[in-house]
Amino acid sequence: MIALRAAGRPLGEVEAVARAHGGRETAVLTSARGLYVLALSPRPEESLDLAGRIHRDLGGTARLAVHWKPYNEICAVVDALGFGPGVYQLDDVLVEYAAAQTPDIAQRLVGMVQPVLDDRVLRETLSAVISADGDADLACELLTLRRTFFDRRLRRVEELTGRRVDGPRNLQVLRTAVAVAAIMRQ
Repeated sequence: MIALRAAGRPLGEVEAVARAHGGRETAVLTSARGLYVLALSPRPEESLDLAGRIHRDLGGTARLAVHWKPYNEICAVVDALGFGPGVYQLDDVLVEYAAAQTPDIAQRLVGMVQPVLDDRVLRETLSAVISADGDADLACELLTLRRTFFDRRLRRVEELTGRRVDGPRNLQVLRTAVAVAAIMRQ
């Protein structure tokens, strides 16, 4: 199973590319969330190869998730964490997916980050920090903010979550919490 999202591209065009690469035995289903490509690929490597060919033809904003079960969750994590266009599989989001599958942990993580996610400005701030791997200067650039404004926002994120974002361990926890919240919304 390949879940495919290509923001800004007409679904018909995306479907045509998927069918061209998948062959006659491929089913393509459309939904509000994107396309699902059902190809007869008995081995994971074949699915990854197919996804790679589709991605090369689509380029741009295309994101593909390859797996037999949690394809929606993979796409949700990829989108929530701001991964760039590409082909993703469960191994790329293993920690986040595993945390979402453990109800007590998932509930604690979502509870920690939900106040931030409910506020558009703070959500954008945390997303920028995650995308910048904790580099505050790069996060400021991504948000086109002065450092003083950014620092104020960041302090509020830290107050609400109880986690500082300047260390790799806390940043990983927050990143996982954002991803789990995205999975839970599916």
